[in-house]
Amino acid sequence: MTVSVEDRNRTPLGSFPVSPGGDFEIYNVSQGNYLMTVRNPSGNAVHSETISVNGHSGRVLIHLPDPGVRIVPRPGEPSVSVGMLRHKVPGKARREFERSQVAIERNDPERSLQHLQKAVELDPDYVQAHNNLGSRHMLLGHHEPALAAFLRAAELEPNSSMVQTNLAVAYLTLRNFAAAERSARAGLTFAGDHSKPKYILGLALYAQNKFTAETLALLQSAEAQFPNARFALAAVYHKDGRLQEARDALKSWLKTAPPDKRSAGEALLVRLR
Repeated sequence: MTVSVEDRNRTPLGSFPVSPGGDFEIYNVSQGNYLMTVRNPSGNAVHSETISVNGHSGRVLIHLPDPGVRIVPRPGEPSVSVGMLRHKVPGKARREFERSQVAIERNDPERSLQHLQKAVELDPDYVQAHNNLGSRHMLLGHHEPALAAFLRAAELEPNSSMVQTNLAVAYLTLRNFAAAERSARAGLTFAGDHSKPKYILGLALYAQNKFTAETLALLQSAEAQFPNARFALAAVYHKDGRLQEARDALKSWLKTAPPDKRSAGEALLVRLR
């Protein structure tokens, strides 16, 4: 499946692949209203929906109108799992989820978290709610509860690139780098050409001092979308004896680095001269 996106003037912004887990990623979208159209493997529209993107928007949840829809691939094509989209969420749980979205758009993550906790109490199999609950816990610095929420989401929908990648981020935060690598690899399996799983897997390998050709390729492919990859990329270049490329990567990273992280990069740059 794919999702095509048009702005309010019906100008196409592109067509984006849906992973086997039922999620897709679109980056660098300006604020405004957009028409999203979900298309099956034959290119036929199965659902259209107008969504609003504002300064706090993150993920967009689209419910297909017919929970019984099955996307049947042509022979030789991989089957497409739409388990998350087909799950029948009770009305009360969905309303709590929607309230959580309103709360996060109002920059109130704690209230958003409370609504998500209610949503998963009402529907323990609500994958999106468990996933977003983990994200809210991460945002609030609750790393162990975040891990638990992502683990539950992954148990319910193991083929979701988004869930597996979020699980990898939680493991990274808790410094369980081997587990982060496993989850990131699972996320990459279902991700198509999305950059985030590549970035997270590259970081997990870097954190284990696995300065390999794979690590280098992953970080290189992700650096345009995730500039922070350049710090790890500099270390890999340095390990490989490519000092000028290491310096260039660090200089690029310093242009966008958070103020509290710059000193480490500047010190490393001095050592590379």
